[in-house]
Amino acid sequence: MTKKGPQRPLDVQPPEVSPSQVPAFLPVPAYTPSDPELWFARLHLFFQLLRIHDEAAMFELALSSMPEDALTQLRDFVLTAHLETTPFSTLKRLCLNRVTNSLDQGWGTSGPRDHSIRPGRPLHPARQTIPSSPRMVLYASKRPAAAKRFPTPGLDQRFRQALTSEELGGRASSELLHWPIDGQSSSCVIQEWADVKVYSVRMDCFSCNEVILPRNKRCVKCRSSASVAFQRRDSHCVTCFREIFSHKFRSALGREKLFRSESQVLVEVDGSAGSVSLVNLVLEAADHKEPRRLRMSPSFIHILLSMEEIDPDSLAALSNHLDRTGCPCYVVDIAAIFADDVKEHVTPFSGEIRKCSYAHKMQDLCNSCACDTVKQELICRLKLALLYRVARSLQLGFVLLDFTSTILSAAVISSVAQGRGQQIVDEVAVVDRRWMDVSFLRPLRDISNKEAALYNYYFQNRQVAFAIYPQRLLAAQGQSSVQSASYEFIEREQMDFPATVSTLLASASKFQKPNTNLANSIANCSLCSSGTDIELLKEINTTQGRFCQGCASLIELVGAKSLMALVIATMTKERNSSQNSAF
Repeated sequence: MTKKGPQRPLDVQPPEVSPSQVPAFLPVPAYTPSDPELWFARLHLFFQLLRIHDEAAMFELALSSMPEDALTQLRDFVLTAHLETTPFSTLKRLCLNRVTNSLDQGWGTSGPRDHSIRPGRPLHPARQTIPSSPRMVLYASKRPAAAKRFPTPGLDQRFRQALTSEELGGRASSELLHWPIDGQSSSCVIQEWADVKVYSVRMDCFSCNEVILPRNKRCVKCRSSASVAFQRRDSHCVTCFREIFSHKFRSALGREKLFRSESQVLVEVDGSAGSVSLVNLVLEAADHKEPRRLRMSPSFIHILLSMEEIDPDSLAALSNHLDRTGCPCYVVDIAAIFADDVKEHVTPFSGEIRKCSYAHKMQDLCNSCACDTVKQELICRLKLALLYRVARSLQLGFVLLDFTSTILSAAVISSVAQGRGQQIVDEVAVVDRRWMDVSFLRPLRDISNKEAALYNYYFQNRQVAFAIYPQRLLAAQGQSSVQSASYEFIEREQMDFPATVSTLLASASKFQKPNTNLANSIANCSLCSSGTDIELLKEINTTQGRFCQGCASLIELVGAKSLMALVIATMTKERNSSQNSAF
């Protein structure tokens, strides 16, 4: 008979093993990129089992289970995680916020507008699907209500796909997720939008691999790793991109040989990406240490549109930006076009909003316009006329404008639609000599908006633009304006056909100008100063002067005839004084 060992009483339960006694060699749940919400739920159970409540420990364990490609997307956050009091909670919020909101909810009930998709046209394989990776930045869903009215025709699948790239994902997500959700701070929204819009340069690539793996691209000039890719075969490193950008600016002015001696130039700065890049290009070209220096001394001026909503913070930022140049900086209200002596209204640019005594007249004039097309065209013509008067009052012979190739190509279409086909040559030329004693220059004629924005991003401390007039960027989608429709059309076509802008400008430059040698048959328009056949000039009963077809149609659609007549009278007086001084 075998000897039995000690028996355990039936009522005694086995000792309970506490969670803290579970061996710590349990593996951390593997990262699941297809469902990060499930992964964080497993992490929560894992930490609960091991009774780990320290944020730093949970953060380190979570990073240890993530692959390198996922960590690359979080590089910016990981480098600054030591500043966070709750790094793991911030990591969880950052990852989940990218996938919790659906794309349809971000674009509204109507769904996203993909302007590049046309009926009967199959999608490129790289554009048929949007990656469902957790590092996708849902651009539309993170925009506040006010920012959803942005006219963004280029933000299609390729742009959203570009924002998932390893190089751009971290910064883009950190900016987009910090937008004010209530949409109250419009200037902040616009600035963040401007920063992120820089990344849309990659949407011109036709291959998905070229977008998501930019390391495969090589600079076409030095064969180093490319950082800028505008087209499929056009990629550059940052250094070569800067040289090419500067060369386009210099070649535009160098072809005309304008500055044979030291010349005083007036540079108009409105806060756009083109104007910000123009300031830096002019300063570099006029630097005395530059061996290929352009002989010019710049002065900067900002035309204040007092009839529109102004962001004082952005205006002050632009003032500080120009003050650092050490050059003379001026500001003048567009309402000063009514003044007999415009020099009295030209003041040093201090960033303050000063009310012009003629502001109410300008407001009434704009309110009397029949539509947005007329208002935008009128403001454009009055700005040029005011710049002409300011340049003459300051005795400056050249005015540099910030019109890029994208803006000029859109102006070609809108000019034809408004009956200004005969003026297209002067509207897109590098040198515009329609105004007596003053030449208007467009040195950015060969530079696109994307190039200007990217130039500012790399070489202006990420300062892409200054959103001085928020309502211009927050304009409603589908605004009833020929100018905005033309601009959207150009951006849409340029995305599918990269030669659209260059072809338009090349064709416009070949238009035949009126023969100015026939002095008896050519006369200048009283508003735009374009040389026009006398037989084609029109007279308006309510306004003294003779006008081209486009300006005559413009004046007829302005309700405040007396104010318009006052503007024409001051411009005629200025032109007559210029002719008398010439003699």
